[in-house]
Amino acid sequence: MIGNIFLIINAASCLGIALRVMFFQKTAGQHRWVLSAFAYILITCSFWIFANIITGHYSEANPAEAVFNLIVFLLLVRTKGNLAKLISTT
Repeated sequence: MIGNIFLIINAASCLGIALRVMFFQKTAGQHRWVLSAFAYILITCSFWIFANIITGHYSEANPAEAVFNLIVFLLLVRTKGNLAKLISTT
């Protein structure tokens, strides 16, 4: 039962990560290809995990992984999907 909760949290977080980053719109500023590549990898990996959970290929979620993905999703919501703000150290 607890494993299913973590699986649902993981699936929802991964889908949220993929959609939040995918629909981020840059309004101004300089284009940085490294961040674009990172965003592409993040979208692909997050959606891949979501798809594997939905299709049943991913049957158990590690609680730490589910919590980590949830934290990343909440941080992306806070920065409105802007990876540069998430990664920035200033």
